[in-house]
Amino acid sequence: MRFLYAFLLFCLASSLSAQQPEGLRIRLTQEQPQDVSYPPGTEFFLMDSQGEVILADGDLKGEYTVPSDGILLVGPPYKDGYDRFTLRAGDLLSFPDSNHGEKDYGRIARAPAKSKKPGGYLSDTGAYSGPVKITRKEFFPARASGNQNVLLVFNNGVVFRYFDGEARAWENGDEIAVEGSYLVYASAATLKISYNPENGEIWYVAEPKGKS
Repeated sequence: MRFLYAFLLFCLASSLSAQQPEGLRIRLTQEQPQDVSYPPGTEFFLMDSQGEVILADGDLKGEYTVPSDGILLVGPPYKDGYDRFTLRAGDLLSFPDSNHGEKDYGRIARAPAKSKKPGGYLSDTGAYSGPVKITRKEFFPARASGNQNVLLVFNNGVVFRYFDGEARAWENGDEIAVEGSYLVYASAATLKISYNPENGEIWYVAEPKGKS
């Protein structure tokens, strides 16, 4: 009887494990090969050695072979910060979801909505409501000694990155204009961002479109 009970528990556990949805999977192929898995809802940014964002979670459909050495930032839903991986050419990223359709790696730096919280969120249709806030930020060494580069993710779908004096921004995967130091023209608001690479100090304000 004990054997039968244990067998039934094993079958039940195996069945539940097989039904568990999968998220991002990282296969490191160099030196010490290993697989690392994350749950659904995980966001990530893959950047090359020049700080260019070449792939983000909204773009990964199926399997992707990393073309050159780079940095992978992974933000799982159960923590506020990023896990950081140094990837080598030939490493693999995959998202085993067959319902995404055709691969399209042309759209990058997507900032997906998290849970809808009071005070600001992205709706299922992409409409934004509420105050603009930074949800994640990550610093990187700069070429100039003692300076820092930065990647900022906002809750309105905007991703801003400053690397060695160059600022770029994206909104829901599409690159948008950045002027001066630094005006980011998003669809519903203009973000005025100030960043000091010497001490990592960040200031910003969001002005709705139509206001000066």
